[in-house]
Amino acid sequence: MEKDTKRVWHLPYCFLEPGELERKFARLAAQGWLLEKCTYGTYTYRRGEPNEYEYRVQYIYESRDGQRTDYVKTLADMGVEKVGDMGSFLVLRKRADGAPFTLYSDLDAQIMDARRLMRIKIILAVAFALLAADWFYNTWVWYDLAVSFDAMYADLRETYHQPSFLSLRLWGKHIIWYAVLGVLGTAAAVRTAMQAAHVGKTYGELKRKRLIEE
Repeated sequence: MEKDTKRVWHLPYCFLEPGELERKFARLAAQGWLLEKCTYGTYTYRRGEPNEYEYRVQYIYESRDGQRTDYVKTLADMGVEKVGDMGSFLVLRKRADGAPFTLYSDLDAQIMDARRLMRIKIILAVAFALLAADWFYNTWVWYDLAVSFDAMYADLRETYHQPSFLSLRLWGKHIIWYAVLGVLGTAAAVRTAMQAAHVGKTYGELKRKRLIEE
């Protein structure tokens, strides 16, 4: 018997991006899995009618957090439900009734939030890139240290029939650990850089819309 609910783990908030999340929720909603709850680390889905709900994810800057409750109440009066908070992201939904699902936020606020989110993603991408570089450097340091010790004590090692220091777990675990961290850091940097580019595209579209209105 198929379960009516399922829980899925998600990445930390720093790896999330509104447009990416909306596409994910829409894809699952089309399969009949409706997002019911989102908490730190998990999404909870309920089996329902395909495309019963539409979802939107909005970035809310922290300085506007005091207005969040009033904002959610205003949306509720218009048939929009709050699914949950994910850090600075507000997850919303409404029943699919054919009407456009637009967030009731003025254009200037959208531009400001998109710019802030883009800057955050750029900072994160740079930070992850620097961390990856440091971890790869440490990989080289430990490898060079192991090779140097192996060369220095080659005669002694052969005399006592000891294995190479490079093959010892004492050295290998440090090399592998930092190499894995370097790969993960690089992947994180690439992911957040791509998200920054996507948010930057949205920011540019909003700016052009503002220019047209003026």
